[in-house]
Amino acid sequence: VDDAYAAGRSATRSRRPTLQQLAESLSEAFISTDESLLRNTNHSSGTTAVAALVTETHVIVANAGDSRACLRRDGQVMRLSVDHKPDRIDEEARIKRAGGFVAHGRVMHTLAVSRAIGDRDFKLMGYKDGSLPFQDSLVIPDPEIRVARLADGDELLLACDGLWDVMSAEMAFDFLHANGAETDAERAVHLLAEAAEEEYNSLDNITAVYVRMASPE
Repeated sequence: VDDAYAAGRSATRSRRPTLQQLAESLSEAFISTDESLLRNTNHSSGTTAVAALVTETHVIVANAGDSRACLRRDGQVMRLSVDHKPDRIDEEARIKRAGGFVAHGRVMHTLAVSRAIGDRDFKLMGYKDGSLPFQDSLVIPDPEIRVARLADGDELLLACDGLWDVMSAEMAFDFLHANGAETDAERAVHLLAEAAEEEYNSLDNITAVYVRMASPE
């Protein structure tokens, strides 16, 4: 019985996906969502995206665009994502290689992010008749992935630029704490979005998700 139990645990562990496999699956989810959207709709709109996959020990963050993920630990804030802006050196170089250009911080003088889901006008898949105005997609859905080890009491805040345009991560976390996030996270994050719009005059839509890991004893 003990041997079978040990064997069973080993088998279960061997089937558990690795962090690398989880990261790859998260990346594939972004890409397949983009492909499905382009294949099944004719809308020219798009969206940035940030996602966090939490395991027992780590958080895996994927982002495309300028939605951000931040982590706070013992009062210190760290960014878990990097914005994809067209004038970022590596992003601008990729856009130019694809046959496009960046002007005034925008792709083709139009789009303010260089990675997104949707935005068919900037992607090869958006031109089904073969009349391609560039050599490769100027805007891509491929996320950048970051992995961080978690500790008890860590806090995660994911939000779109409607929040980050008017508040720093430190300000946002302080606001959450001042408004009872420890006991009612849903209410606190709702108040955060409301304050960004009404008190800090955000002109963009605001979506935010706040998660607190298990607190220390």
